[in-house]
Amino acid sequence: MAQTLEKWQTDFEDKPLLTTLGMCVLDDLYFPDGEIKSRVLGGSGVYSILGARLFLQGENAQKLSWLIRAGNAFPKEIEDRLRSWSTDLVIEKSAGDRVECTRGELRYSGGLNGEGGESMEFEFEDYPLLCLWKLEYSC
Repeated sequence: MAQTLEKWQTDFEDKPLLTTLGMCVLDDLYFPDGEIKSRVLGGSGVYSILGARLFLQGENAQKLSWLIRAGNAFPKEIEDRLRSWSTDLVIEKSAGDRVECTRGELRYSGGLNGEGGESMEFEFEDYPLLCLWKLEYSC
């Protein structure tokens, strides 16, 4: 059944502008000079929301909806940082005291700043926390 533009715009005001089920990954970065940065926030879900959040200010940020699957040991400082973006964030905690979040490892090799042909290798340290969704969609 077709809706009028006016009805669609009225209904739209209460609906999300963007929803993502992309991943939240805590990465460990290894650099050629031996420097290591641990638990760096990454993942497609985080970056898609961050990109949209740069353009949506104030109350409009609440129209960005996302879900993160995390363990009970998800770092509080990272949760606080994500919540400070004032989006519609749901963090689903899963069983297990040791499970933080999906973890990744990035290893950079070669020179820094483009010297010597820098390359990167990525792998998951821990398998992603995945879930299967039963999606119901009606027009």
